Amino acid sequence: MLNEDNLVTNYPNPSNGRFSIRTIVDAHIIITDDLEREVKDAIPINFKSHKVEITDLNNGICFVIVKVKWQTITKKNSSAT
Repeated sequence: MLNEDNLVTNYPNPSNGRFSIRTIVDAHIIITDDLEREVKDAIPINFKSHKVEITDLNNGICFVIVKVKWQTITKKNSSAT
């Protein structure tokens, strides 16, 4: 059975402004700030790790929204660059 924990993994968390996200299905990710404003456009990823850089964002909390065909998953990530 697929659930959030085995469908999507983001690491390291907290990050230094660079982190990887791994999914086991095709997906798109969107990065939002702590006020839920979109700060990175949809990034397509598929069945593997994808490196994400957020060094151009302010330090603090961001959310990684992962959209797959049947659900949307939100993961919290913090950065200190």
